[in-house]
Amino acid sequence: MDRLGYAVHDGTSWSVSTVDTSVQGVSHTALALDSQGRPHIAYHVNLSSSGDLRYAAWDGSTWVLDTVEAGDWPGWYPSIALDAADRPIISYYHSGTEDLKLAYHDGTGWDLQTLDATGVVGFYTSLVMDDAGHPHIAYQDADADDLKYARLTCP
Repeated sequence: MDRLGYAVHDGTSWSVSTVDTSVQGVSHTALALDSQGRPHIAYHVNLSSSGDLRYAAWDGSTWVLDTVEAGDWPGWYPSIALDAADRPIISYYHSGTEDLKLAYHDGTGWDLQTLDATGVVGFYTSLVMDDAGHPHIAYQDADADDLKYARLTCP
């Protein structure tokens, strides 16, 4: 697919909007809704020689787009959650480094962290926030074919 779209059903019909058309292909998408019901999407895009992890959020009138991490194939298998202030936190596999990574938007920019770099880790991430605002991530260790779990005390 050469664009990212978002569809919502109002109880009667579907409404479809185009989110991002500046890509050559979109894969590995994740969705979260904020406290106002507005969508936030993390997604991997394919470019001519690499890929990026991107983020899109509906602000009530338009889609706001941001590149979280560019080049060298980040953003596979993303999972997205929002903190108490509706700031996005994204877990994902970085294909170039074969690591589990976390991206957190602090209100100004993206803070990127490598969480696990022990082999080929980070496939199929699943991220949730607990009541204290701590991220919990389940993911696959592809080398050992194991399920792994990470809990952070801060984003």
